[in-house]
Amino acid sequence: MLEIMIAIVISSIILSFVGMSLIRAARINTLSEARANASNYAESKVEELRRFSFGNIASGGDTLGEFVRDWVVTDNMGRPRIKNVDITVEWSDSKGNIHNITYNTTFYRNAYPYK
Repeated sequence: MLEIMIAIVISSIILSFVGMSLIRAARINTLSEARANASNYAESKVEELRRFSFGNIASGGDTLGEFVRDWVVTDNMGRPRIKNVDITVEWSDSKGNIHNITYNTTFYRNAYPYK
């Protein structure tokens, strides 16, 4: 009888660790999926800005579901043919923690064949 009780206790401890590991893996998977979506949103904004003429590239922001995307365009004062762009995508997880990714890119006047 004592051996059965010890086996039940050990099994319970092991199962609780397995359960916690599965919950942790699910949270990591959800965060990875959100990070991939945020990355795609940032990349799509870079591609969208590339279609604009150089003079029309400007700062802005929008909301895509649970994601907030902001882009800041700064002129390179030393080089008037260059604009630096920072794109930040921000979201919060189920616990209310805020996450974000930032992409930085540079646009050059006359660097793209389409204007």
